Amino acid sequence: MAKKTGISNHKIQYDRCAIAYKQKIVEFAKKTKNQKVLDVGCGLGNYTSLFLHSNNSVHGLDIQDVRLRHHTSFAFRLYNGYTFPYASNYFDTVTCFPDLGHFHFF
Repeated sequence: MAKKTGISNHKIQYDRCAIAYKQKIVEFAKKTKNQKVLDVGCGLGNYTSLFLHSNNSVHGLDIQDVRLRHHTSFAFRLYNGYTFPYASNYFDTVTCFPDLGHFHFF
């Protein structure tokens, strides 16, 4: 029979997972140089802003602008869900990072 664990154990696992997930994104962002980068579903801009270095041209795309005030230094466009607002083959790198905060571990 599987041992039941308390909610605090799930929080510890979530924290480790979230930290490892962000670290992988940071490593990927550091290797991205001289690129036109699009982050689809950029949300608050936490991950998108990691690409603002090394002559990258960084763009965020989302259905609403909820960027944090300190994450507004990349280009941003609203997406209506129907018409993609960029030309084909415009970007060198396209990312879409799911937010771990949307997952539930209970």
